[in-house]
Amino acid sequence: MSADDVDLADLLGTQEGPTLEFKSTAKREGGRGDAIGKAVCAIEDRIEVTNPGGPFGQVRADNFDRVTDYRNPSLAAAMKGLGYVNRFGRGVGRVRKALENNGNPAAEFQVDDVSWAVVIRSAA
Repeated sequence: MSADDVDLADLLGTQEGPTLEFKSTAKREGGRGDAIGKAVCAIEDRIEVTNPGGPFGQVRADNFDRVTDYRNPSLAAAMKGLGYVNRFGRGVGRVRKALENNGNPAAEFQVDDVSWAVVIRSAA
């Protein structure tokens, strides 16, 4: 496994997980920053991250990539304090840039009133 492979154990801070080829920035921002409550599934050529909670507060489907709000600000602060988040509100942009730099297809975001998902596909 190279430094650019994704290890879902690293992505989620768990002990075990399969490996796919993705830049480390994309893997980190795609799932680790807000892993609680998400389902992460590694499929042959992609990673799918889903969350049954839709956008919250000021966040909507049309601005999810530019606005942040948190259901549990204390948990968000704790995750930042523990080093799982380095700066709020930057993850989507960092995922997009990392995937583009690596030659991966663009991330596929699906956001509606009751859930959201992102699909990150392996580089060709």
